[in-house]
Amino acid sequence: MNIGVWIRVSTDMQAQGESPSNHRERAKYYCKAKQDWEIVEEYDLSGVSGKNVLEHRTAKQMMADVESGRIKALVFSKLARLARNTKQLLEIAEHFQKHKASLVSIDESIDTSTPSGKLLYTVIAALAEWERGETSNRVSASIPPRAREGKRIGGQQPFGYHWADKHNILPKEEDAVIVRRAFELFAEFKKLKYVRDRLNESGFRAKTGPWSDTSLKRMLTNEVYIGRYRRNYSRSKGDKKSWELKDEKDWIFYEVEPIISQELWDEVQAVFATRTTVYQKGIPKEGKFLLSGILTCECGSKLYVSSYPSMTTPRYACMKCKNRVWEDILIEHFLVALRNITVQPELLETPNDNGEITAKKRAELEFAQQQQLKTKRSIDKVFSLFEDDDISKDMLTERIRPHELRQQQLRDEIYRLEAELANLEQAETGRQYLVGQAQTLSAMWDVLTNDERRRLIRELLSEIRVGVLRDGAQSLEMVFSFLPQIMENIDDLSGEGNCMEKATHSQGFMAATSITLAG
Repeated sequence: MNIGVWIRVSTDMQAQGESPSNHRERAKYYCKAKQDWEIVEEYDLSGVSGKNVLEHRTAKQMMADVESGRIKALVFSKLARLARNTKQLLEIAEHFQKHKASLVSIDESIDTSTPSGKLLYTVIAALAEWERGETSNRVSASIPPRAREGKRIGGQQPFGYHWADKHNILPKEEDAVIVRRAFELFAEFKKLKYVRDRLNESGFRAKTGPWSDTSLKRMLTNEVYIGRYRRNYSRSKGDKKSWELKDEKDWIFYEVEPIISQELWDEVQAVFATRTTVYQKGIPKEGKFLLSGILTCECGSKLYVSSYPSMTTPRYACMKCKNRVWEDILIEHFLVALRNITVQPELLETPNDNGEITAKKRAELEFAQQQQLKTKRSIDKVFSLFEDDDISKDMLTERIRPHELRQQQLRDEIYRLEAELANLEQAETGRQYLVGQAQTLSAMWDVLTNDERRRLIRELLSEIRVGVLRDGAQSLEMVFSFLPQIMENIDDLSGEGNCMEKATHSQGFMAATSITLAG
């Protein structure tokens, strides 16, 4: 995985020995401990103030690299070095979550590439939502009173009108001519595209350019043109592009000068009333089905939900080799795997569970730190001899060189041990978290909503691989994230006689559950 390293050390911290090279080395050893993490970029903001750090060109480059997918994770020493305030942290975290990238803080042992680390995104998203909600509520509370008083509440005035003052809108005659022409043409020809083309060919323009079907229909169905000005009826969805209607009880109307007659309005609306377009919703690409996006075929392609006559249970199929499997079969064997995790917790024990490796690493780290302190005292002693004129400058250099080399070696060893300990702790936290989620999902499956099931499945499973054996039977391999390896063989589709034949363990926290489906 491609990694970026974030380095931001204040001038004061550099004076205290926290140099950029120290942070760089810590990140290097941390990524080395991850084995498949490759540092492809460094974002060095040494000495840059944290006040407006996101405005710096290096920070902007980092955000752009995340958006383009050039880096999939950002490693830094601590959250305080990444952002100075909560607002900046929220902005960065939301950007990373949106583009499926991870934040890794070495000191706080936070790694959002792990399921337990994703809790940070959950907390940050909750804070961001609360902050936006508070701001939105304050703004929303001020809108209805202003709307009832006829004051401006934001947004543009309807096409064909202009603000005469802060409280009133009046027809703008040069645009009102276009409004009347549009209504008259539609009442005569009853075709939206024809009216659109006639207006554009005649040089009549909407506010932002040529008329489109959407802008024309919006105008032809707006009651403001018969004197009913509607306010406080919509809200933004937050993406600055789309909006939705509020509840009708919140709408506010007041009278304005009409541009067209009631008779012409009724004639146009009668045409629209006879045309109800029904759109085929189809099957969404993701979100609706429990296993969408995590099923892969042995040929390397994704499996998607395929249409099927009178389909009550989703069927997933590979478009390339036509390999297919039903969702209820997948879920049946997934629940069997969860029950095995819950009923046989001894299967989850690994050589790391007894804490021997962690304790050994901690002891090694403490020893290295003691030796580093001892070496520092030796260096100070040599310098004191130089200051007392007991040794010359050349002798100082000769005596201090081995101590400095030892200091460098100890520093590298400390960084390596810290990185390995951080990985061990994060792996154990992730294992415990996912074991708990497996137990929760197994016990509460029947009462959970579809959305809750889908979310928990995606936290537990990183992939389900569907294959076909030589005898024609299907095989399923369920890859669990951050769990010890568990191998399971299931003999038939009915579930009768299912048994766990063997269980093997691995150093990494990844479980692959193999299932053979007879027939």
